[in-house]
Amino acid sequence: MKKLLFFFISFWLIGCNNQTSKKNKDIITSTANYTLNGTIDFDATTVYLNKIRNDSLFKIDSSSINNKKFSFKGTIISPERFALTFKKKLPVVIIILEPKDFSVFIKKKAFNDPKIIGSPLNTLLLSYKNTAKGIFKNIDYLYPQFQKARLENDVLKLQEIKQKMESIESGFTNYSYQFIKHHKNSYVAAMLLADHLKTTKIDTFRIKETYNLLPKKIQNSIDGKHVANWIKLH
Repeated sequence: MKKLLFFFISFWLIGCNNQTSKKNKDIITSTANYTLNGTIDFDATTVYLNKIRNDSLFKIDSSSINNKKFSFKGTIISPERFALTFKKKLPVVIIILEPKDFSVFIKKKAFNDPKIIGSPLNTLLLSYKNTAKGIFKNIDYLYPQFQKARLENDVLKLQEIKQKMESIESGFTNYSYQFIKHHKNSYVAAMLLADHLKTTKIDTFRIKETYNLLPKKIQNSIDGKHVANWIKLH
């Protein structure tokens, strides 16, 4: 259960497979330009920009790092999450590319929490993550007790802790869906809804109901289309 909850915090693809592939050819209606300027506080020579597809990474661009700075420029169909990886470095940095000129500051000790300036979508996503972390603190308190009870084969204690964990999980799920509904006009809403398709317990009715609240612009985003395709199969 802790693994399920922390799926949302770790965001999303720390264990992704790195692969090289041709760019996916999505249905293009229009494109917009972005500029991403990056700064790091560790030694690296090259940074790669990766598309995320089916929990795997596909390198689509690279940038040399000079004086610990790098830059990417390009076009996107709609805002979506990409991954930054570094040559001979294992950590993955997840960011949203949107049609803005924005900056990212990446620290070696905080790969999961890059500082991003000038990107409203990344700022909104950070707000979501910070609240989620507050919810997960309760799991941090309960999980050692769960492990102890399991080692001692204390069935009653295990049941009690499991119920508390399920309550926290339910609380997080409710928060997540409420966040999506409240920010339904944001591309982040489609991203988070797509994440719910990766959980072990998928509420099909809730997925469909929430998707139908999204405006057409958001439904037609990369993540929105992913949710739509899933709905067609269910």
